[in-house]
Amino acid sequence: MRYRDTKKVEIQKAGLKDINKVENIYKKTYIDEYKTQYPKKSNQAILKRRRDSKKRIQNFRKGTYGKNWILLIIKEKSKIIGFGQAHIKNSDKEIGMVDKLYVLKEYRRMKNGERLTMELINWLKKKRVKEIEVNILVKNNASIKNFAKQGFEKSSYVMRKKLK
Repeated sequence: MRYRDTKKVEIQKAGLKDINKVENIYKKTYIDEYKTQYPKKSNQAILKRRRDSKKRIQNFRKGTYGKNWILLIIKEKSKIIGFGQAHIKNSDKEIGMVDKLYVLKEYRRMKNGERLTMELINWLKKKRVKEIEVNILVKNNASIKNFAKQGFEKSSYVMRKKLK
């Protein structure tokens, strides 16, 4: 596999003008992420499961102007190739949360996700949170490996049962 020159990428805080592009990247990459856990699910079934886009877009907006939220984009030249979002989970700043971290498929395995992760961690450190949390699908090995490199450890499991 050939790797692009990752020195040409830039990470910056997203603006309101970037929200639609961020949402499009989310839609494109969500299927890939979900298929790591449920490879036999159809794309259509996965898209039905997606959370309310109005709320997600509202949170993306908070990341552009909110005091306790941040939305970062990573760009190659002028093209947005991924994004990461974090926020402070509670008012006493005990816990920061890395909400989302998505990179377009053709830009993965080039340390773009790792760079976004480090920037989000640095922002949370500046906000003086005491602990950072991230939720990852159990079989999303790429994300697990990325966050483990940053010193994250497994702390709990969320278990679900579908009812018929």
